[in-house]
Amino acid sequence: MGKGHHDIEAPKHYPSQMEDPQLRWGFIRKVYSIVTLQLFLTVIISSIIVLTPRLNQFFRTQTGLIVYLIIFIFTLIIMLVMSYFMNRHPVNIILLGVFTAGFSMMVGVSCVFSKGNDEIV
Repeated sequence: MGKGHHDIEAPKHYPSQMEDPQLRWGFIRKVYSIVTLQLFLTVIISSIIVLTPRLNQFFRTQTGLIVYLIIFIFTLIIMLVMSYFMNRHPVNIILLGVFTAGFSMMVGVSCVFSKGNDEIV
């Protein structure tokens, strides 16, 4: 927005807003970009696990279930570490990426054990 323009929603929804509306919209764009990247990474990693026959079969074995449990515990630990580093910029983004990758693997393994339903109700 150039000079003379203002956010038309600011007075109505945010009457006590003191910061520039550009800052708020920039923050919203950043949050939605991160969530979109997380969903995209989850789809890619989960699809690789489900559609690769060797990985699909591996996670159906006892060793695969042990690896799944390790991934689960590792993801929980990363989540706890993220709460400690939440205000340290480069570290928190890296930890968020590692957490998303671990969570994506858990989603993929969960999809291995689910049966798809071809019938749409």
